[in-house]
Amino acid sequence: MQHDLSVVCHMVVCAAAWTNLPGVEMQFGSEDLAGCKVLQVRGHSIEFVLNDGAGQWDTPDPYGSSQNKNYAVDSPGKYRLQRGRLNKLS
Repeated sequence: MQHDLSVVCHMVVCAAAWTNLPGVEMQFGSEDLAGCKVLQVRGHSIEFVLNDGAGQWDTPDPYGSSQNKNYAVDSPGKYRLQRGRLNKLS
């Protein structure tokens, strides 16, 4: 996804219900996350996929070699998703 486009997170938190499509729009961060799109979620786990709100979807493996079509986080903390890789920061 391009940096200047909307980034929308379609997600399910703690195995509850998925958000309505297209999801929740992410906002620009501040301070140490300035220039990044951020979303604060309360819960201990989240499964999600990103989109631009207009039908373009981002997946962990755009080439189809992975069986996992969604991103997943199973512990609280700060994470960075960059170039298809999800890494825990804290």
